[in-house]
Amino acid sequence: MSLLRLLGPALLALALAGCTFGRKVEVSHEKPDEKPLVFVPPAYHPSFDCLEAASIAQDEVCGSKILSGLDEAMAASYRRAIRNSDLIGSSQLASLQAHWLIDRRTACALPAGRRKDQPADPAAEACLQALYRERIARLDAWPKPVRAAGRGHPIGAYVSFQGADYRDPLCAPVQQLLEESIQRNGDVDPHHLSGAAELASTHGDAAALGLPFRLAVTAYKGDADKSYELRAQTLSIDGQPVVDQAIFGAWIRQQPNSGGRFFVAISDSKDFAALDAIRYQGRLFALAVEPWGYFSPASIGEASYAGLFEILGPGRAEPRCLYKTYSRPPARGAFDALPSLTQLRALLVTLQGEAPADYDPNDRRAAHLLAEARLWHDLNLPLIGTGEELQDGWAGWLRKRHDATWDALFAWSERDLGSKTLYRQLIDLMAPAGTELAQTFRDAQGLSPAEARDAADLALMELIEQHLGTYPGSEAAEAENPRALATYRPRFAVAPKPGDIEAGRPIASLHSAALNGAGDALGDFIRYEYGQLGHARSRGADGETALMAAAGNPATANLLLSAGADPNETDAAHRTALMTAARLDQLDTAQRLLDAGADPERATIAWTGTGPEGTAMPASAVTQGETALMIAADHARPALIRLLLDHGARPQDRDGNGGTACDRLAGNFRLEPADRTALAALLCR
Repeated sequence: MSLLRLLGPALLALALAGCTFGRKVEVSHEKPDEKPLVFVPPAYHPSFDCLEAASIAQDEVCGSKILSGLDEAMAASYRRAIRNSDLIGSSQLASLQAHWLIDRRTACALPAGRRKDQPADPAAEACLQALYRERIARLDAWPKPVRAAGRGHPIGAYVSFQGADYRDPLCAPVQQLLEESIQRNGDVDPHHLSGAAELASTHGDAAALGLPFRLAVTAYKGDADKSYELRAQTLSIDGQPVVDQAIFGAWIRQQPNSGGRFFVAISDSKDFAALDAIRYQGRLFALAVEPWGYFSPASIGEASYAGLFEILGPGRAEPRCLYKTYSRPPARGAFDALPSLTQLRALLVTLQGEAPADYDPNDRRAAHLLAEARLWHDLNLPLIGTGEELQDGWAGWLRKRHDATWDALFAWSERDLGSKTLYRQLIDLMAPAGTELAQTFRDAQGLSPAEARDAADLALMELIEQHLGTYPGSEAAEAENPRALATYRPRFAVAPKPGDIEAGRPIASLHSAALNGAGDALGDFIRYEYGQLGHARSRGADGETALMAAAGNPATANLLLSAGADPNETDAAHRTALMTAARLDQLDTAQRLLDAGADPERATIAWTGTGPEGTAMPASAVTQGETALMIAADHARPALIRLLLDHGARPQDRDGNGGTACDRLAGNFRLEPADRTALAALLCR
């Protein structure tokens, strides 16, 4: 039984059909389809609305009855796997599903455009059918949590049953049963409650039990905001509601100061995490349980509730026992002002880039909701995640995937100097962010140093996977069972130090050597590439030259120029090494390039790059007509701007948008007000 069934929508609250006291029958109340206002041709019915199809993969699905059925089956398998997993498992699965959705187009070689109003491609359909069937099989095999024997459930650190309003002698013994079940199993399944019997009447006809009335519970299937869990709304007898949000809320309002709650509504959707009937000591009861965790109805420091009602007959359910079940830790805002963590999260958003067209907006929204909820729990209920990591056997699996992600990130960083710079910034921020997290876990939540370190490591790994889980290779661990990786030895620290990821990797080209500042290998690669390859020398993505890659390192740039590197050689966008030096505000490199004959009047062409294959990173875009002086006005200090002017750079040049170097001074964060004024006199003529 999954912990997610107990923790609210994002944690998959204790649900009617999954972790409740009755026959596991799903009761769904969905609105009938409304008639369209305009004529719509007959269409198949996949998991999404074909009228809102947003990618060519969805076009193919909507044009095929078989693919539509497979898409619906895949969505059902995905939601079921999320529902049956624990917190870590659901988070990792959501990241992997995003990777699969993005990768469909390239996996089946679909074109980048759309195929509306055109017949389906048989080859594409056959490929997608195979891809979907493989995905469904993998989702159905997604590991369910298997807790190590003899260990208490980690949710016991945050959830307990405490008496709030006792009106019956049974309240205390039932509280003890519920408390023991939470601490031992993390749930209130009747099979874990000694002396309690489940009643199938909760979800169906009670005639077989000999009751003189029929018990029924209405329920619905939640979306991503409830982690796809079933939610209970009303317990009725012979069609008459006897326990619902209004009745339970009224009981809470009877408590002193409204039970310590500013809001008495059970949830924004007016439902329960669980609402079920049990027989206990010869009496019939209904147990209503509010959600816990991210979507708990309580504010920080307030309580959630569970209520035990005695069912006396049609229209009659009397309140007997009210329990406070959960109180959030007082950590409001504790993580909001951590400088390194804030910078890290902003950088991860940059690295993640804009979602590709292959990723439907509705799928993106669902993944975002799951990720936000998971991060909240990582920060506010850290012992649940670290407990699962140890007790459910995720530790080795997480570390292997984390290693694979670092490998993928390093491979991506080899594209060009811009990617390498972002990669190094990420490395530099990881350890300080981890230190801030661990200190805050100790100060705000009272965790021990070891607990705080483990919680910080898990939070960092989750952040990396949530943002960067679509990088090629990061999905490599999906096919492996977590238990099989129990003895896995990580290759990298969760927060590696500069140089750790590169250690032991061979340098394959002069471009890579220049990019990584590999001084020992430079001479050999220069002799080989300049002596034997001629103009076929190595380049990075989008045609970046070794000289451009070395623009941030004057000594390396000087070696390349001395070997005969052309200072005016360009990449696919016609950018030069001098432009790169201007962007980096690298005065020494710019001086050496100009001395070697670099032309400050070279200009770019309008160009859009392809972006890294299989990732959500945005493609580079270059404006036509950009010069080194314009770039320097955007990024460099006065000395480099004056150097370019001294070598003939023209301030009157305009880019493709009609802008000049003068127009860019206002956004240059490196300039003091006096510098900006002085430079304006030179550039704004």
